Amino acid sequence: MMNFAWETLQREKHDLQKTADLIARSDETINPLVYGRDPAAVIVKLLQTGNGYFDPANTHLLVADGQVLGVVVGYPVADMALINKRAGQSFAGAIGLLALVKRTPLFLKLNRIMAGEMDQDGYYIHTLSIDSGYQGQGLGTEIIRHLSEEHSKIYLHVNTNNQGAVRFYEKVGFREKARGKTVFRGQELSEALMERIA
Repeated sequence: MMNFAWETLQREKHDLQKTADLIARSDETINPLVYGRDPAAVIVKLLQTGNGYFDPANTHLLVADGQVLGVVVGYPVADMALINKRAGQSFAGAIGLLALVKRTPLFLKLNRIMAGEMDQDGYYIHTLSIDSGYQGQGLGTEIIRHLSEEHSKIYLHVNTNNQGAVRFYEKVGFREKARGKTVFRGQELSEALMERIA
């Protein structure tokens, strides 16, 4: 295993474009629907405003030799309602109010697939992504190990069509707790709520 540092996002220090690219690639089905044709460009704006999901306090990076190898965005379940509200405001600022209104039908459908109850004392992983050149080297497992030292209950939603991600989360101790699905523009979308309890 390589040596790396676990760092909280600092806009003036870390590569925001690389961080945004990793976040965008974390779900190549849902993220283009949510963020548009160039998800990373919108995510860079959200990282720059730093409110909601991509607040620096919620955005942690695995860094080696100054290079971002992985990103995890997460926060306490108890803070989720407030973070969702702030994220909506930030998103409107990043893409414009009209674009946000046009995406409302999608957001209503996505809200249905984010099924499942979570304990308020748990931790929610919004995004976990490892640079493709470093996958398979134990970095994702190290992220989960690090988080489980601080949190006895961890939750996340995963696209059920991403079988590689589903297998990884099961391998590191997550179990499916709930599942939601919908159809948007003829495409079936399905997310599973995964839970890991230490």
